[in-house]
Amino acid sequence: MFPDKDLRHSLLCLAQFCAQGCLVTFNDTVATITNHGSVVLQGSRRPTDSLWHFPLDVQLPPLDSSANAAISISSDADYVRFAHAALGSPSLSTLTRALRAGYTWQHFHA
Repeated sequence: MFPDKDLRHSLLCLAQFCAQGCLVTFNDTVATITNHGSVVLQGSRRPTDSLWHFPLDVQLPPLDSSANAAISISSDADYVRFAHAALGSPSLSTLTRALRAGYTWQHFHA
């Protein structure tokens, strides 16, 4: 969907800003996010680019966000496969050491 050169950057979800009451405006080369008239963040785009670039080293206002997953796991083996993949597929010896050291699923998702 995007060229490899564009995937070296973080993607920013502008819809989250809009959902928090911010206004996002675009022209040919500048994208501006404002909140109650104050500029929160400004990005730029070269006319030959398809993506906007925002400096992410700025202090952003806190946004409400959450992520949820709904999965159906029918067996213990499927649950173990899911948990292993969700933890980044560590080697089984690393996962076993962590579990023996007392780490639980909640430790990994705190």
